Amino acid sequence: MISLDWTLLYQTALFLVLMVFMGKVLFKPMLAVMDAREKAHAEPARRARELTEKANTAQARYEEIMSSAWDKSQKIRNELASGASDKERLIVSEAHKQSEQTISAARAQIEKARDGFLKDAAKFAEDLSDQLTATLLEGGSAAPKKKAAKASGEGAAKKSSAKSKAKKSGGKAKAKKDDTDNGGSDN
Repeated sequence: MISLDWTLLYQTALFLVLMVFMGKVLFKPMLAVMDAREKAHAEPARRARELTEKANTAQARYEEIMSSAWDKSQKIRNELASGASDKERLIVSEAHKQSEQTISAARAQIEKARDGFLKDAAKFAEDLSDQLTATLLEGGSAAPKKKAAKASGEGAAKKSSAKSKAKKSGGKAKAKKDDTDNGGSDN
């Protein structure tokens, strides 16, 4: 049987006080962190889509230029190949050289654009990785701390990275040498 006495009022009051306290202390900060994390992930994803679209556009331009250059060279070749004179052969040769120059110029231009996109994508991936790592480790946005750390430690990070790569490659070469030495002595 349910008893309606002062304990019910006491429990109701405690519940309401606890809900107000938990709302201010736990729920609002937790929701703010979740919103900030969602916003931090939305911007890099949008930027990644933009870079992908740019890369696809550059690839389409490359294919269009290559197709156009190939079509031009084939058209010139077919027009000039109908005659058998030496002059026509000379013109075909010149057209071929010109198409190769056009193709090589187009390749150089596309390669330069591709390198730029790859550098941007690599930088973006590194920045995104740093941001996500800092966000996960600190539980919040670490962009100001990252910029300060990057400005102060950029040179030291490059030097330590170069040293660690040299150590790794030197260690692998030594291990391979030891393996070949051991292999020769076992036989």
